[in-house]
Amino acid sequence: MTRTGVALVLAYAAVISALACSEGRGPTRPEPMPGELLVAVVSPNGAEGAAVLETVAEGIVEAAAEDGDAYVFRAGNTSRIVVLLNDPSEIRFTLWVEDIHAPPALRIVEVADGENRLRATLSGYRVEVEPASGP
Repeated sequence: MTRTGVALVLAYAAVISALACSEGRGPTRPEPMPGELLVAVVSPNGAEGAAVLETVAEGIVEAAAEDGDAYVFRAGNTSRIVVLLNDPSEIRFTLWVEDIHAPPALRIVEVADGENRLRATLSGYRVEVEPASGP
């Protein structure tokens, strides 16, 4: 075998070894870290009075609204969060979770305007979630 042939065989063996060693390993996920998430319901209509959000995820501990009340209702692995504001404004609340590295996917179920009338459509609404502080 020539030098080039030996070099190719060794290079091939090195690639195969590297692939075999990395098999089954992906990016490692950080350890679960309990903490606070800040949640905002962004409305195309401005100030709102209340909202109901839902998630199919475990790990929601509690919710609190700075200018109102927030409640968490659980049924199996589904949680509903109800936020009632004292005065109409942007709906923002704190959500305590078991792992801030895996924030729940929140879906808006209902929104009420400042006069407590349900919005006819949820078109244009979105939910923004961010950690309350850096880990």
